[in-house]
Amino acid sequence: MERNTKKSGLTRGAGSILILATALCAACASQSPARPNSAQGQGHEGLSAFIRAQMKEKKIPGLAISVSDSSGVLWSQGYGLARKSGRIAFSERTISNVGSVSKVFTATAIMKLEEAGKLDLDAPLSSYLKGFQPQLRGTRLEDITVRRLLSHHSGLSSDNFSQFMLGQERPENYPRLMDQSLAAANALIPVRAADAVFSYSNLGYSLLGLVVEELSGMSFNDYVQKEICAPLGMEDSSFLIQDEKLERYALGYLGGKESFIPYIRDMSAGSFSSTAVDMGRFLSSYLAAWKGGAGILRQESVIQMFSAQNHGVALDLDFSVGLCWWIVDFQTLSGELALGHGGDLPPYHAISAILPERDLAVHIQVNGVEGIGSFSLSDILSEAFKEFAANKGQKPFAPPRREGPLAKPAQLPPALAAELEGFYATPMGLCQVKRSGGALKAQAFGQWLDLSYRADGSFSFGVKILGIPLNLGIFKEIYASHEILKGKPALNLRVKGIFFAPGLRVEPSEPGPLWRERFGSYVQMDDEPDPLFQGLKLGMKQGFFCASLKSEGQWSHYPLRVVSDSEAVFEGQGRNLGEYLQASVVDGQLRLSLQGIRYRKK
Repeated sequence: MERNTKKSGLTRGAGSILILATALCAACASQSPARPNSAQGQGHEGLSAFIRAQMKEKKIPGLAISVSDSSGVLWSQGYGLARKSGRIAFSERTISNVGSVSKVFTATAIMKLEEAGKLDLDAPLSSYLKGFQPQLRGTRLEDITVRRLLSHHSGLSSDNFSQFMLGQERPENYPRLMDQSLAAANALIPVRAADAVFSYSNLGYSLLGLVVEELSGMSFNDYVQKEICAPLGMEDSSFLIQDEKLERYALGYLGGKESFIPYIRDMSAGSFSSTAVDMGRFLSSYLAAWKGGAGILRQESVIQMFSAQNHGVALDLDFSVGLCWWIVDFQTLSGELALGHGGDLPPYHAISAILPERDLAVHIQVNGVEGIGSFSLSDILSEAFKEFAANKGQKPFAPPRREGPLAKPAQLPPALAAELEGFYATPMGLCQVKRSGGALKAQAFGQWLDLSYRADGSFSFGVKILGIPLNLGIFKEIYASHEILKGKPALNLRVKGIFFAPGLRVEPSEPGPLWRERFGSYVQMDDEPDPLFQGLKLGMKQGFFCASLKSEGQWSHYPLRVVSDSEAVFEGQGRNLGEYLQASVVDGQLRLSLQGIRYRKK
């Protein structure tokens, strides 16, 4: 079989976000026609019916799930199609990309090196990567430590989108793409001081992969295979695309288009592909270690990874993160100690979660979903936990928290409406909030949305056409909470109750004559195979100096704050904010640089 190389219109925003068996023979995973995908599903008809209903509602082509405890994989099952052509079933042994769940393997590799005495988590990254020399502004090299990279508090940029970050065409230097990430990091300015705020960084995890290579003397994938996959019997898992197993890989489906897993420069941040069975074995090893048994790591390492690393970081609000693992409070699993990590490399999505005190773990992976990526799989996750907890005779879970769209509507206090009216810098761009007939509206996601006040003090989103409310599934999963950050009102995006993206109040600023001369449209100079942005403009929007970026056919406007004649900063906190837009003149031609991508004026 030849590798599918169709363009997929891949996006990189979700990544971030935010967070599963006794096996049949491997031969049945890739060639069987669509049918009940595994005998392992027998006895869980109710859970299977729920999964199929969710797949229909969220338009999931294919899905696999595994449930584990400290003794091993309890159950695994596949549903739907791995490949629509030929109607190839998605089974528990179908290989599919798990996106940023890859980072958990990178963190595990780092902890293996720490256990071997080869690494100090609190040492600067530069102690192990001698060539790490980023452009520093307001931060110190020694503050960028391994621990802060693991918890996404290093202050480094989220991404560098140049140098073939990802694409469908096989590059000449595959699988050594990750070698380029050090130069990519050095080309950027850290966006903020270390420990200022949680800011997801694929680039940071790429650097951690290089640390693994430097200290082990092996290639990153070889080290993971030797120290993690082989001991656990994870025979179908790899950070590299396994050409000899291409027939067993799921194809992805996004907007009706078929695609295959892209080649990824930041390999250790997102290129891991696996099966539900293999992932169940991996999570089981974490539970075994948590209980003091024989796991892939020592008990003290797992306890440390599951412990919050961001105490005292005010801008993180109630969000907690350990060493890689997010410490999440799902609405549907309220009050439980839950560790999770999602993965989003559209159209591929995955989520892994562990309830250590219940000795249960669940993993789910899909090849397409309509919703908020991996967050949209959390209802299936919760149902699986509840069924298997009941099977173990454990106490029932607490009732789901009723917050955001689940909370009762309430009357918006006029004083609060007046306080919140204004403009906000968000990872989605400049958002305006205004009063309208005693209520609030927000300009977000490319349109005006109704903000409905709820009894818990939050705001749900809604949209109307000709006065008729649209019942969009996405609005059941997202809402805005109101907090005070840096002494100003903030409207913060939450997904399934989890703090996802801050929205900080911003005020207009004057760019000055030199930056005004730079107003206009710009085109990308570098020949990237799958460019993130299809256009860049500088100008004024609603009284703000903005960089307007076109992605997936839609323009988003980001407010800028001028730092100097040659640098302006994206206002706000969170992923892809705080980035530097740099201006220079080369051979008489004005150039702009953003996240490693160069532009020239039209």
